[in-house]
Amino acid sequence: MAVHSVPVHCDARACEPRVAAPHPALRGLVAGYAGFGRPGARPVTHRLLALAATAVIVDVRAGTAVVTGPRSAGGVCAEHTWGHGVLIAFTPRGVSELLHVPSADLVDGVLPAGSRAAELVDRLAAAPSWNARRATLDALLSARAGASRAGATTHDTLADAAWHLLQRDGARVADVAATLGVGRRRLELACRRRLGQSPARIARIARFQRAVGLLTRGLPPAAVAARTGYADQPHLTRESRTLAGLTPGALRAILQDAAPVRR
Repeated sequence: MAVHSVPVHCDARACEPRVAAPHPALRGLVAGYAGFGRPGARPVTHRLLALAATAVIVDVRAGTAVVTGPRSAGGVCAEHTWGHGVLIAFTPRGVSELLHVPSADLVDGVLPAGSRAAELVDRLAAAPSWNARRATLDALLSARAGASRAGATTHDTLADAAWHLLQRDGARVADVAATLGVGRRRLELACRRRLGQSPARIARIARFQRAVGLLTRGLPPAAVAARTGYADQPHLTRESRTLAGLTPGALRAILQDAAPVRR
């Protein structure tokens, strides 16, 4: 699962991240779940990393929920804080079918989730453990799945398929277009209309997130650059400054303090 954000001032004692896959019925709609914090952890300011997915962050202690859309630049989220709760990452199709908003409308946005999230906040706050929260999410989201499928167009289906293909290691826009049997221009138009992003931007963010995953595992930046297709370490450093607001070394130090546990 991609890394959504990191605390601006990281205290390893306050971090206990866990990640998990959703129920198979939600495949293609939900990219994953992440639990964060510990009971009593206070809400803190976070630095957002570039991400190709939409996320809903529920702070069960504060009783709040925030939606963050896809974004291509790192930055500090000063307006919203969170400390102990759950993050749900949605694919573009999941945004449409489960959140009932166009994915393109959320690009580069951070906003309160609103009244539609009230049940989600209440149910997660009542769940006594991480496993119980996972089960609650599976039940609530599975019940919503499929509500808007009838409205999908050919452009929507093409863009959704491209989004998934572009997350793969080494994915190139030209190869994805060829795999889907369309020209690059048609793919570009479909992605911009459905996702509010170009295929090249999606591929760029996906590559950076693969690099972040290797940094989380403790690999040095030079090795990460080589394994993820960057020209060299300075290239990775430039991308990291733009897409995370941090150097790879600084990002690696934070991520290793709070490496996720997979459940």
